[in-house]
Amino acid sequence: MIKKPQIKASADIIRKALLQEFETFLYKNKIHFEKEVMYKKLFDTKRQFRADYVLYKINNGVINELFITVEINGGQFINGRHTRGGKGYETDLQKINLAQRNDYKVFQYTYEMLQRREYLEDFKQII
Repeated sequence: MIKKPQIKASADIIRKALLQEFETFLYKNKIHFEKEVMYKKLFDTKRQFRADYVLYKINNGVINELFITVEINGGQFINGRHTRGGKGYETDLQKINLAQRNDYKVFQYTYEMLQRREYLEDFKQII
């Protein structure tokens, strides 16, 4: 009997698929989004921070700002910048605090959380 080779998807392919699934969920629920949005577009700041996603709700063809940003954090298992402490982690905290001071809710997910679809519970109220 010939064994079929097992094909493992690369981590990059898996991450892209999870982001696509998240974006499809938003689209199907009429939640408009922008990716990689500079904070200075959202509110007055000199900081060069960028949000992974900014969410909007579409009602009767009108886009309403939800004041929600979504951050996707990776690298928690490889000692990435989001988890190892130091300047990268501190900068992430400053970015989140700045958004919250400007009345934005900030949702943070790891790719594992996206895989478990934890955003479904978080966005029930928006839908």
